[in-house]
Amino acid sequence: DATGAVEEAAEPSADAQAERPSQTESEGQERLPGGRADPTGGAAAPERGVSGPGGPYIVYLSSHRIISAAEWEVEEAGERGVAAVVVDADVAGSGVWHRVAVRGGFPTLAEARNALDIVKDLGYEGAWVGLEERDQ
Repeated sequence: DATGAVEEAAEPSADAQAERPSQTESEGQERLPGGRADPTGGAAAPERGVSGPGGPYIVYLSSHRIISAAEWEVEEAGERGVAAVVVDADVAGSGVWHRVAVRGGFPTLAEARNALDIVKDLGYEGAWVGLEERDQ
């Protein structure tokens, strides 16, 4: 079935986050407020905003331990034409992560993947598609 086609990416471990260069360490990229590198190299926001019509497939842009970092990412995404929200996820063995997701969700995996391609073109290379958790 379609739900088996989407595997949710595990949150990066603290060690993996420490090994991965931060965006501020990237060379040759424009800097955003706060000294962060511009992942799009100054690319313009899409002519139409990116958001979902609603549905169980969620496009996640990033995941943060600190809520203020996630809130900042939501603002930055908005400047790029991506309507985003913070979604808290309690990850077993890892605690709460504040995920930045495209607002609305998508009814089909194909639509979510189309949105994923758009946000990746905007510089969110680590973005992924997940399936909304439902209360049982």
